Amino acid sequence: MKPRRYVFVSAAAAATFAVSFAHAGPIDSPVPLLSGNSATALFIIPGITKNNSIESEVICTNLDSVSGLVGVEIFDSTGGNPLNNVASGDGEQGVAQGGTVTIGTGNTVGFHEDEVIAALPLNVKGGSARVVSTVRKLACTAFLLDDTSDPPVSMVPLKVFAKKRQNGD
Repeated sequence: MKPRRYVFVSAAAAATFAVSFAHAGPIDSPVPLLSGNSATALFIIPGITKNNSIESEVICTNLDSVSGLVGVEIFDSTGGNPLNNVASGDGEQGVAQGGTVTIGTGNTVGFHEDEVIAALPLNVKGGSARVVSTVRKLACTAFLLDDTSDPPVSMVPLKVFAKKRQNGD
């Protein structure tokens, strides 16, 4: 009887552990479908901000041999679930073979966005983004900029991490 009880306790402990860490941000959240298609999480970008006339931009170029879809999910500084629903199209953009798309947290005067993520709160400070895509060969960059000037008077690059590793390492 004790082995069964031990197995039962282990299974219960494992279930409790899994539930307590479910949806813990860009690493653990389930990867959404993009327009009904399977996607892969490719990049994590810390430092995402939407606050006091500062917006975040993510730019990706499709290096694959086929067209695809790119999605940018935004997470606040506490992790948890994404703030936008890429599966419903908020933060998703089609990208042609060799094409480039820009997905931003808001509209800017001095920069072009192909897609603006609509369902974000007014203030996101120190959040993160996860880039998901139906194509695997994707090159992305990200930065913060002021949204009121043309050209922008301030731009700051953000680090882009692939597979838990910083690009350039």
